[in-house]
Amino acid sequence: MQKSQNRIHPVLIQLVSKFLDISETELFTRLQNRQQLLNDDWNNKKSIEDFYKSTKNYLYDLVAFNNIERVKQTIYPIKDFKGIKILDYAGGVGEIGMALSEGNKVYYYDVNDFNKSFAKFSSQKTGRPLIILDTLEQVKNLKYEIIILMDILEHLDEPMELLKSMENLLVDHGFIVTSGLNYGLCDSHPMHLASAISHRDEFNKYMQDNYVLRFYHETKYSPVYVWSKK
Repeated sequence: MQKSQNRIHPVLIQLVSKFLDISETELFTRLQNRQQLLNDDWNNKKSIEDFYKSTKNYLYDLVAFNNIERVKQTIYPIKDFKGIKILDYAGGVGEIGMALSEGNKVYYYDVNDFNKSFAKFSSQKTGRPLIILDTLEQVKNLKYEIIILMDILEHLDEPMELLKSMENLLVDHGFIVTSGLNYGLCDSHPMHLASAISHRDEFNKYMQDNYVLRFYHETKYSPVYVWSKK
């Protein structure tokens, strides 16, 4: 039996069930089949951009991934910050952003409208406020003390474009929280791109030239790096 901290939070299960208007039994069936559902969407995509904008089945993978332990380990180095602006970029189901919402202004952005609708629903139902940003223009109109880029760079053909665009959105000495480009390739997640790995050396040099590594810890889910802007 899994330890309680490894489980999907029961409130999250209830929220997804209500959002989808399905029973929890049906939801657990979909969670068990999530990799096949997701891979079917990937294999039938018109383009990578279309996949991320249109898939509804990514929700199940994100729900399973954002279990209690993973969220706690991800926010651990920044959990005590208060009174700041945080951007949760490509925030998925919004659990990381909402875990930091007490005492902070947390801005959420995702290209997938279905995930965004669920994050908004979850935020409202649980009283953990997220400020939903619908466009990149809205994202770029603000400055943030912390930008969260967890488990996203590996999904991009050109991850450095996104990373470099974040620099101007950080206040002086602001922080980027990221899993970087340390990941493996596997059949279960074909959306983790081999092309992104080719940017690993460029990523390392760019971060060393422009940021200072303040915190690092390895988890069984993803490494967590906290870099401060020079």
